[in-house]
Amino acid sequence: HKDKVLNVSFNLSCTRIITASADKTAIVWDAHTGSIITTIYGHSAAVCSALFDPLDSKRVIMHM
Repeated sequence: HKDKVLNVSFNLSCTRIITASADKTAIVWDAHTGSIITTIYGHSAAVCSALFDPLDSKRVIMHM
């Protein structure tokens, strides 16, 4: 991230991490290797929180 990280969450199996940032992005990381899986761009404001859907851990829920 290019600005402050505002929130960090794991998926249910603890294999993925998602970080939300003041830089208007969210990043999904591989929890074992630390490598970036994907970056979610296009928000008009800071992403205050992000978490994996508790029902299936496949979708991401974000709040600005």
